[in-house]
Amino acid sequence: MKKIVVTCDLCEKETDPQRFGVVSGCILKMNDKGEFGPMIFEAHYCEDDISKVLGFIEELSKQKTSNA
Repeated sequence: MKKIVVTCDLCEKETDPQRFGVVSGCILKMNDKGEFGPMIFEAHYCEDDISKVLGFIEELSKQKTSNA
């Protein structure tokens, strides 16, 4: 039998494998030569922290919209 253990990347506590959120994305990052390349990331969050992360992303989205 396999046991799945999921640890929150924010608070580092073990969380229920059926009650966690994943945020993944890609941003441009500049290397030492000044060239841009994609940096792909994925993070796992417990139920409490995923709502904080999604709230933060929503605020960034609102700021981008108001600055456009």
